[in-house]
Amino acid sequence: MSGKTDLEKIFENAESLDNTTYEITLEQSLNPSFLAKCSNFSSLEELFAASGFKIETLEDFQAIPEEEWEMFITDNTTYSSWEEMQEAALAEYSADIVTAHLARGLKL
Repeated sequence: MSGKTDLEKIFENAESLDNTTYEITLEQSLNPSFLAKCSNFSSLEELFAASGFKIETLEDFQAIPEEEWEMFITDNTTYSSWEEMQEAALAEYSADIVTAHLARGLKL
């Protein structure tokens, strides 16, 4: 046998996940693919623009009244809260990262 089997590569890749850290931005987790599944928006920028709030900086976003933002999210997405939407987006994006990491070096 001249090399590692696919299963051996997957186990090796899984072990290396223990030492891997990712910083995930809102733009990455709330990506066009995710937004297309839960809203009529094609980008985070489009979602922000449609909200009617000026959102150019983190401070702008933090200044939005929480109740108004929650209402916008519930009215314009399939989620019942901003937190629920972020958690779902992060879970989906994280699963994609793990899958890609495990599949490194495999001939699919």
